[in-house]
Amino acid sequence: MVSCACGVSKSDQSKSNGITFHVFPRSRIRQEWIDFVNKPNWIPKAASYLCSKHFTTDCFDRTSVMVVRLKKYSLPTIEDPDARRGYVT
Repeated sequence: MVSCACGVSKSDQSKSNGITFHVFPRSRIRQEWIDFVNKPNWIPKAASYLCSKHFTTDCFDRTSVMVVRLKKYSLPTIEDPDARRGYVT
């Protein structure tokens, strides 16, 4: 099961709520993603993800109905997604 590094979502919640999971980038913005998670001394593993609840809608490329991709160099900015987007847990 995939889960969000921030502890917000798990993959069993994703299909019904439209949540997608995004692997930590290897590019120059990787450290900014790590800082966003805000866990002291935490280093993401290959299987570490952030869920789509942490990104604004303009961060996504939805050119396909079946595929949702995070745009290159997108940064997570929504710390409390349930409060800001109206999600119910």
